[in-house]
Amino acid sequence: MHFVNPKKMSAGQRNQLDNHIFKLFTLDFQPFSIVEDKGYSNYCKVLNPTYTLPSRKMIISALNVESYLDVTSHYINKSFELKSLLLQCSSMPVTHTSVSLAEEIRSITDKYNISNKVLAVVTDNANNIKVVKPLIDKIKTIVSHFKRSCAAMEKLVSAQKTAGRNPKKLIHDVPIRWNSKYYMVQRLSELQDVVKTTLVLINKGIPVLTDEEWLTCKDLTSVLKPFEEVMEQISEEKYVTGSIVIVLVNGLTIVCDK
Repeated sequence: MHFVNPKKMSAGQRNQLDNHIFKLFTLDFQPFSIVEDKGYSNYCKVLNPTYTLPSRKMIISALNVESYLDVTSHYINKSFELKSLLLQCSSMPVTHTSVSLAEEIRSITDKYNISNKVLAVVTDNANNIKVVKPLIDKIKTIVSHFKRSCAAMEKLVSAQKTAGRNPKKLIHDVPIRWNSKYYMVQRLSELQDVVKTTLVLINKGIPVLTDEEWLTCKDLTSVLKPFEEVMEQISEEKYVTGSIVIVLVNGLTIVCDK
């Protein structure tokens, strides 16, 4: 096929074609290397000799500017075959917090009327997905400060007395002790009001938990409480615990289902 003086493309037309090229990767999950394939490059040249395919490096840079959320469902059909289905791959123009991502995923599952069928959501390890570990790290920093500073501890005790409580100390987790993280989060959540007040009085650049993170602390204690109780039972030394493992596991399964 021969073209006679093909008309040069405008910048707008070139951008429009570039955007369609990007859809090869965001919709069809084609590899970036396709733009380097001779067959595909020659095909594009035949369609429009004045258009130059973007390089692989340029495509990677361009796609990194935009963020996309890909939601894929994995399920077993009536023939007991494992299936996977891409529900949606869309750009995420809003701030990518764990809350906004959760809301977007929920809206997608609601659209397909499968929210009540979702048993688990598996994510990558992006920092905006992993909300618990950064929260635990902040809690450790807060607790460590009160453990190191006598003045801070005195203010915390004083705040509890002023509130009419019997003073309690914060608990730091010990990696080799079971349930220690639970006890740390549970005690901090229990002393939420006085801890918040004391941190304001100290004002030494210590990380402060947001309202959402305080709520997460309460949720964590509720979720982990049954596990703490089971751990205590199987840690006993005065009676045989092997015989109750199945019963306890079944009980935890029921709790988690609820």
